[in-house]
Amino acid sequence: MNAKERKGRLVGFVTMILFALALALPARSSAVPEPDNIVYGVAADSAVTIRLEVDGTQICSYHMGDDPDAGVFYILRVPMDSAGDPLSGSARPGDTADIYINEDTSPTQSLILGERGSIFRLDLGTTDDDGDGIPDQWEQRLADANGSDDIYDASDVDPKADFDNDGFSNAREFLAGSDAADTEKIPCCIADLNTDGDVDGTDLAEFGEDYPFGTCECPSDMDGDGDIDDMDFLFFTEDYGRMDCYW
Repeated sequence: MNAKERKGRLVGFVTMILFALALALPARSSAVPEPDNIVYGVAADSAVTIRLEVDGTQICSYHMGDDPDAGVFYILRVPMDSAGDPLSGSARPGDTADIYINEDTSPTQSLILGERGSIFRLDLGTTDDDGDGIPDQWEQRLADANGSDDIYDASDVDPKADFDNDGFSNAREFLAGSDAADTEKIPCCIADLNTDGDVDGTDLAEFGEDYPFGTCECPSDMDGDGDIDDMDFLFFTEDYGRMDCYW
């Protein structure tokens, strides 16, 4: 056997050993980071901190006022992962998340976390004394925004009125999470039913097939209450003519 052959056998032998060692080692897999889940909404007046836990472990929290643009809303960004060993401080689709206000030991609400990029709207500990579907806490913020008008408390806020005169009703701004007291912050487009980037006659024709007073889980149900009614018509007219509908 010449030197070249001996070298070839040695290389082959070492390769076999390394392969055997690799098979003997325990398999390791690392989790794959995923886009966050977002949980947001209006919280009770007493809320200072909102926290989210999974199986008793805090995943994220929000201190009211941390984001000036959020106004009376809280925003929880839930880090997500998938596959392999879980990442510390993250959750996974299908986990049950408990949401707490301040130092409460009992959750105010719970939800099942969704797939990548899921967004949930949850209002926490709010009241709605006038029964108009908008929390008193959100309405009171509008009542306090202008001391010279005739809106003094939450009951004076009309869901169909347009407090900041930006072309969008108070109810629309509440559902969208935009600021009804700031003309620069408007709701995103929701009436582009055929998803072509604008709201025109073709969208009107599609909306007309469901309105008035149809029942469906469809894009025409713009306020998400299961019915196609006058509020959905109002939302559609607010968007009609828009060309900033991006998908």
